[in-house]
Amino acid sequence: MALPLLAACIALLQSPPTETASPPPVVTVVDPSGEPVGGADVIVVGSHWLHTTIGHTDAAGRFQLPPAKETRSLTARGPRHSFADLVDVAADATDDVRLVVGSSAGSARVRVVDADGKPVDDAWVTFEMLTEGTAGSYGSFGRPSWWVATDPKGQFRAHGLPPGPLSMHVHAHALPLAPTKVTIGVVAGEEVEATVRLQPSPVLAGRVFDPDGAPAPATLHVIAPSHYTMFFADDAGRFRLTQVPREKFKLRVEPRVDGQAAREIEVDASSGEPITLEVRLEREPKATKPRRR
Repeated sequence: MALPLLAACIALLQSPPTETASPPPVVTVVDPSGEPVGGADVIVVGSHWLHTTIGHTDAAGRFQLPPAKETRSLTARGPRHSFADLVDVAADATDDVRLVVGSSAGSARVRVVDADGKPVDDAWVTFEMLTEGTAGSYGSFGRPSWWVATDPKGQFRAHGLPPGPLSMHVHAHALPLAPTKVTIGVVAGEEVEATVRLQPSPVLAGRVFDPDGAPAPATLHVIAPSHYTMFFADDAGRFRLTQVPREKFKLRVEPRVDGQAAREIEVDASSGEPITLEVRLEREPKATKPRRR
C-alpha cells in the first residue's frame, strides 16, 4: 500500500501549480489635494438596491473591495467631504481604483413623524444622488441612490452630503402611512435640520380578472413622482396596498400568464380616500403576417 501512496504524492508534487484568482481592486479615497481620507464611507452599488454595501477606509484611505460576480458602481464620501463621482468596476477588474471626494460637504439631521407627531421607527429614507453612472441601483427615480433608516426616535443623521438641493424619498414600510418626497437645502460646512411628517395612507385594493372574466394573479407597480413599489395580486386576483402616495400615479398591472397584455391605469390618490379597482386584462394582439405580393 505504501508504493501507490508514494507514487500519488510524487505525481502531486510534479503537477503544475494551479492559478489563483487575482484579488479584487483596492479602493483609495483622497481629497482634492490628493491627501488620503481615513474613515471615509465607500458605497458599493450592485444591480439591485439590496446589493448595496458600505465599507470604510483605513487611516491610509484604503479599502479592499470584496469579490463580486457583477459590475458595480463605487462612490465615497468623507466626514467633511461630499460624494465622489461614480466609477464603474467590472467583476473581473484587478486595477486599483482612486476616488476623489468633494472639497466641501454639509450634513443633515432629519426626524420622521406621523400626522400626530409621533416618531416613525425604521422609516426608509432614500437620497437621490446627483452623480451619474452606468451600473447601480437606480430604481424608478432614474438616479443613483442610497438609503438610511430612522432610529426608534424617528431620527437619522447623514454627513458628506453635496451642497445644494437634495431630494429624499421617505417610506414607512411597516405602517399605513403615505410615502412622500421632500427636498432639503444642504449648506457646505453646516448641519441642516428637517422634520418630515407622513400622512395617513389611502388604501388601494381590488381584483384582477383575465380576458374571460376569471380571477387572475398579477404583478402590480405603483409608479409615482415620489415613490415606486411593487406588489402582487394573489391567485384569486385580490390585491391590497396600505402604503400609497397621496398624489396622481400610474398603476401598471402585469399578467403572470402568457398571451395577456399589461395595462396601465391613471390613479388619483391625492384626496386620501380609499380606492377600489377592478382591472380586466386583455389578450395580446396577434402578430399580423405580411402579405405576399
